[in-house]
Amino acid sequence: MRAIHVLAVLAAGAQELPNWQRQMIPTRAANIELYTRGSGPAVLMHPSGGGSALSLQELGNRVSAAGFKVVLINPRGIGASKGPLDNATLHDLAADVWDCADKLGLPKVHLLGRAFGNRVVRTASSDRPDRVLSLTLLAAGGEIAPAPADRANLTKAFDATLDDAKRLAALRDSLYAPGNQPDASALRRMNGETYKQQSAASSRTSLKDWHLGGTAPMLVVQCLADRIAVPQNGWNLATQRPNTRLLALPGCGHAMLPEQPRAISNAVIGFLSEFGPEPKR
Repeated sequence: MRAIHVLAVLAAGAQELPNWQRQMIPTRAANIELYTRGSGPAVLMHPSGGGSALSLQELGNRVSAAGFKVVLINPRGIGASKGPLDNATLHDLAADVWDCADKLGLPKVHLLGRAFGNRVVRTASSDRPDRVLSLTLLAAGGEIAPAPADRANLTKAFDATLDDAKRLAALRDSLYAPGNQPDASALRRMNGETYKQQSAASSRTSLKDWHLGGTAPMLVVQCLADRIAVPQNGWNLATQRPNTRLLALPGCGHAMLPEQPRAISNAVIGFLSEFGPEPKR
């Protein structure tokens, strides 16, 4: 079994990222922590549920080296980011994205989201399609729910009242392809409370508000062993939506970035490079 060190797929702390510029951006309803690196067309990246900007660091490094300005977002409740979540919807979290873009002076941007993060960026793109150059979704769920056992395993992985062995097994069984194994240190970086509040924000938002993600060119990267964002979600989205591409990858599950970092980053860079500073319709 291959051990994969996740630093972290579901990170929660406010760690400094070497060679990244850290900023705190006041939005209309929150105070959002960002990490920025590189120059060129801007790519705003949103992490998974309960996860932090740190989980996107390796991908961000590769994308910035390819000639893009990458902005990693810590959403409300993660790292140093603060803001109300009790009654929030995906529209509120998407508004944070656009407020950050405004404060950074970015009228048009590429958007990328992983897992829960792609619900936020799809909402952002749906709310302001005029500002989106392209949209990249990593693990695009939402339409077809995971099996109850897989959902229960993910819930167990976030449950700090359970012992580490049970949580690690649940993390492996819910997020990783067979033969891949998360590092135990991932358990210390999982923000279960924010994950629950983010899930509630998604439940408060109608699927039709965000599912198609506006009109910009879209890349959907779907892992074939994903038990949380099951692959049929990606297929349905790519067949229902114009100007949408689907990349299906074997050997990875919902964790995906630590499992297939090179294949995913190459696909993302190729897609972004094609659409560059202006979209091609």
